[in-house]
Amino acid sequence: MRLKNELIKEMSSIKIVKESEPTIWQIECQEEVITASLSDGRVISIPKAWYQPFREATRQQLTNYEILPQGKGIYFSELDEYLPVEAFTHGLGSSCC
Repeated sequence: MRLKNELIKEMSSIKIVKESEPTIWQIECQEEVITASLSDGRVISIPKAWYQPFREATRQQLTNYEILPQGKGIYFSELDEYLPVEAFTHGLGSSCC
């Protein structure tokens, strides 16, 4: 009985973490790709050529960005373009873009 009570006490202290959409932690803009480091540990790169506003963007334009609150996307101020986290997790063909 004591073991059962200890197990119940231990199990009641376990917190269940709800799975949610990953968030963007870090961005790196390279010559041909934009790479996002996500909160779930993935590092995903997407080609600039996939997204029209980024095809001709200069490195300077791509380095002037802001990761939005809660890591839900990236705002490139010089291009006035928003790239949501779903572009990395679901691709630019998803309903997000």
